[in-house]
Amino acid sequence: MEEIDVPPFFLCPISLEIMKDPVTISTGITYDRESIEKWLFSGKNNSCPVTKQPLTESTDLTPNHTVRRLIQAWCTVNASHGVERIPTPKPPDQQNPNLQTPQRRFQIPTIANPMSPHTQNRRF
Repeated sequence: MEEIDVPPFFLCPISLEIMKDPVTISTGITYDRESIEKWLFSGKNNSCPVTKQPLTESTDLTPNHTVRRLIQAWCTVNASHGVERIPTPKPPDQQNPNLQTPQRRFQIPTIANPMSPHTQNRRF
């Protein structure tokens, strides 16, 4: 297999490998989910590995769909060089059902529908 340059923003700052399931934390830095979960849930680390900013116990991991799709497209374009496409990850609750850490928290943002009967009389 010939050597190929991987765009640096496709690499996890912790593992230095291509991200399979990129997630962004509150500091705005994107990591591979597996790597940042190990970092956060080890109990020893309560700061961002890159910025060193303190993180709360309930740090949300927000899927970075844009980066994932860019990585998948790059993998597809470079398939002739032996690069395998990363699969679309499963939702967090289906990834590792044995990981039942109380600190693990994922929030799905909701956006109010202004045409909903529940919000018609509210001002935004």
